[in-house]
Amino acid sequence: LGTYIGDFVIEQGIGVTISSLSEISELASSISPSALHSMRLNVAKYSSKVRSGHYTRSALLASLPIESL
Repeated sequence: LGTYIGDFVIEQGIGVTISSLSEISELASSISPSALHSMRLNVAKYSSKVRSGHYTRSALLASLPIESL
């Protein structure tokens, strides 16, 4: 979809993106069981990092001026 999060989702294989809610039904019926399994495994890799605040902390640190570190 050309958004950072959409690109991240696709690149990491953790889900799919849509441009319209009208696409959901067709997309849901087209995802194979093996693709869904793969997405679930990939999500598990990121789950603990999201829950622990890893990405939030990284973003905040990246936004600080260098001299603040």
